[in-house]
Amino acid sequence: MLRLLLTLILGCSTLLAPHLAAQQYKLVVKHLHVQMQFDTAGYADIRETIDVEFLQSMRGIFRTIPTRSVINGTTVDRVIEDVDCAGDPWQQTDDGTGLTLRIGDPDVYLDPGLKRYTVSYRIRNPLNRFESHQEFYWDLLGTQWQIPIEHFSAQLDFPPTVNLDSTDVAGVAGDRASVGQRGSLVVLPQQILIDVPELFVPGQGYTLAVRVPLAAIAEMPAPQPSWVVRFHVVLILSVLVLVGGLLVVFRARNRPLTIATEYFPPEGISPAVAGGFVDHSVDQHDVISLIPYLASHGYMTIEHREDGDLVFHRTNRSVAETSHRLQPFEQTFYSALFATGNTVELSSLKNHFYQHLQRTRSQVQQWISRQGWYAATKTRAGIALGIFGTLSAFAGVLSIAAGNLEGIALLIAGGVLLLCIRLVNTRSAEGNLIHQRVEGFRRFVQRAEQPMLEKLVAEDPAYYDKTMPYALAFGYLKQWNRRFASLNVQPPTWYAAPFMMGMPHGAAFNSFSDSFTHEVDTIGSVFSSTPQGTGGGSSGFSGISVGGGSGGGGGGGW
Repeated sequence: MLRLLLTLILGCSTLLAPHLAAQQYKLVVKHLHVQMQFDTAGYADIRETIDVEFLQSMRGIFRTIPTRSVINGTTVDRVIEDVDCAGDPWQQTDDGTGLTLRIGDPDVYLDPGLKRYTVSYRIRNPLNRFESHQEFYWDLLGTQWQIPIEHFSAQLDFPPTVNLDSTDVAGVAGDRASVGQRGSLVVLPQQILIDVPELFVPGQGYTLAVRVPLAAIAEMPAPQPSWVVRFHVVLILSVLVLVGGLLVVFRARNRPLTIATEYFPPEGISPAVAGGFVDHSVDQHDVISLIPYLASHGYMTIEHREDGDLVFHRTNRSVAETSHRLQPFEQTFYSALFATGNTVELSSLKNHFYQHLQRTRSQVQQWISRQGWYAATKTRAGIALGIFGTLSAFAGVLSIAAGNLEGIALLIAGGVLLLCIRLVNTRSAEGNLIHQRVEGFRRFVQRAEQPMLEKLVAEDPAYYDKTMPYALAFGYLKQWNRRFASLNVQPPTWYAAPFMMGMPHGAAFNSFSDSFTHEVDTIGSVFSSTPQGTGGGSSGFSGISVGGGSGGGGGGGW
C-alpha cells in the first residue's frame, strides 16, 4: 500500500511539475500555431500566430529567427524577407546570423491578460538540396524560447507537385537533441498537420523533416539590389577586375633569358623539383617520376606480374649504398608507398594513396619555395590575383543566381585572374640560373638529335636510366623512349617482367619502353583514385533530432 501511494505521489508530481514551472514566469504562450505555405518558385510563406497570456504588466514580446544554422556539421544560410508583425509596432535588428523582432511600444505597458501576436515572413530556398531529392529540415518550434508554451500546432501546405506519404515525413519533440515524438502528426498528399497540446518548457522544441522530389520545388535565385542592374555595376566591375589583373601579370612577368643546351639534369635536383619548377606547377607526373628516380638510386625495384599488376619491392639499402640522401618529400613518398610492408601491389593502393599524392605535391612545392628561387613579388602578386579572382568568380556566380546575366562577365574575369596566377612566377637571380639549366635540359629532352644521344650513351651506358625520370616529369617519356629504341640500350635493372626474359638488350628495351609508358598512366590513375562519396549536404533523415534544423529560434517578453 505504501509503495502504491508513493508511486501515485511521484506520478502526480511529474505531471504537475511543468504546470508549476509555468507559474514562475511573467508570461506564458497559451498557443503557438505555425502555418507554412510552400510555392513551386522556391519560397515558403510563414505565419506564426502567438497567443500570449501576460501574468504581469509588460511592453510586449520579442521573437528571434535564425538565418544561419549548423545542420549535421554544415553551415546553412537562409534569406528571410517581407517580415511583418500585423497590427503591432515592432522593430527589427539583424546581427548577420539571425533576426530579432521586438514587438510592442516601448512607451506603453500592457495590462495582464491575453493578447494575440501575428508574425509573418518569407523564406527563400527553405529546402536543402541533395543529388536525389530535396529536404525541408526545420525547427518549427525552436529551443530558445524563454517562456513556456502550453500548446503547439502547425499546418504545412505544399503545391500539387508534391505527393507525400508517411515515409517522407519525420517529426520529433522534446529537449534539444531528443529523438522522441509527442502529439499527433497527420500526413496528407499536400499537407502536414501537427498538434501537440502539451507543455513545452524552455529548452524544448519541435523539429520536422520532409523529403520532397527535386523537380517539385525550384531553387530560387538570391535577391539583388535594383541599382546594381540599373547602373551595370557588375559589368563595369568585370572590366576593372580584368584590367587590374592583367596589369599585375605584366608588371610581375619574367624577362626573357638566354637558354643554352644542357645534356644532363642539374645535380642535386630531383625530377619532381625540375618538373615542378620549369612550369611552376607540381603535377601528378612530377610525383610519379620519383618511382623510377628512387629505383635508379637503388631504393626499390618494380615487377610486372603475369596478371598485369605492378608490384613494388623495397630494397632496404642504406644511404651509403645508394649514394643518394632522400629529400623530405622523397622520404614522405617512399614511406607512404611502403607503409604496409616491403612488398606492395599497385592495385592495393587504389582509393588509398591519393592523400599521400597530394601531400607529396605540397611538400615538393614547399621545397621549391624555400630555395629562394622566386622573388618576393611573386608571392604578393599571386596572393592578390588569387583573392580578387576568387572573389570575382564568387560574385559572378551570385549575380547569375540572382538573375543578372552580367555576372557571366565577372565570372569570366575571375577565372582569367585565377588562370593568370601560373603566369606570375617572378624568379630571383638564383632562380634564373637554375631555370636556365633546367630549361636547357628540358629543351634537349624535347628535341634531342640521334647523333648526340649515341655519343652520350657511348660515354655513359646508364645515361637513359639517369635521365628517364626527368623525361617523365617533363611529359616527354614516350618520345624520349622512342629515341633510344635503336641504340641497343639495356632496360633498367630495377624493372622485371616475364615478357622480357631471354630477350636481347634492344628488344627487351623496346618491350620495357612500351609497357612502362602505359603503366605510368595506370599508376597515375591508381594514385589519384578516391573513394566514391555518398552525396553532399546535410540530411535530417540521417539523424533527425530536436534543434537540428534551420529556423527555430525563440522568444520571450520585455
